[in-house]
Amino acid sequence: MSARSTQSILLQESRHNFDREADLVELLVDRLPKTFRAGGNSILVAKEVAVGRSIADIVMLRRYIKARTIKKNLSVAQAVILSYVRKRGYIDVDQLKEIARTSDRDAELFNRLFANDLLGYAANSEEVVVPLWDPNYRIVAVEAKLSRWRDALAQATSYRTYADESYVALPVRQAMTAAKSRDLFDAAGVGLLSTDSTGRINVLLRAAVASNHGWQREFVVSRLSTQLYRIQS
Repeated sequence: MSARSTQSILLQESRHNFDREADLVELLVDRLPKTFRAGGNSILVAKEVAVGRSIADIVMLRRYIKARTIKKNLSVAQAVILSYVRKRGYIDVDQLKEIARTSDRDAELFNRLFANDLLGYAANSEEVVVPLWDPNYRIVAVEAKLSRWRDALAQATSYRTYADESYVALPVRQAMTAAKSRDLFDAAGVGLLSTDSTGRINVLLRAAVASNHGWQREFVVSRLSTQLYRIQS
């Protein structure tokens, strides 16, 4: 970003501050879809999305037209199974049971994945399981802070286990300070947003796109996809 661009942003936004972090979060919930041009597809912006001890202030889920909607929340164990099959492309039944830590009498854990058409058998085989769900979603996670950008960066980094892009959002002056440590953001693959109370959002640093997602992706998608299903049904 040029010195002129930096000065322009400061002049336009310096008079607009946030009294509470909650105000910043509400603005982001309203403005993120436009910032990331998520129109034309199903979209949900959710607050305080929890995955274990990790709680993202905001997660935006964009579902593309052909993506299968998950109608019920997945358990962690079910998310682990789907994640494993997604990465390998297939799994045999014995491996599936071992991963699920189930027995024949406790097969409900993955039976629901079959019932919801998320897993199925390969053609002409009941020994090989293949994914029926193509997780065709875009996920953007944001950690919002009024200050303490280093804490926000650490939290946003953890969201890359499920998000395609992860950002720290700060009021403009704090964001400009954080941007001086661009090497830390680049190393983490995390982007940086500046915001003000007028509704302006500037992408100061673009996040690197994450692809090596863990089971947390299926877990988060199921939570938000379920909400989309309820809204649209």
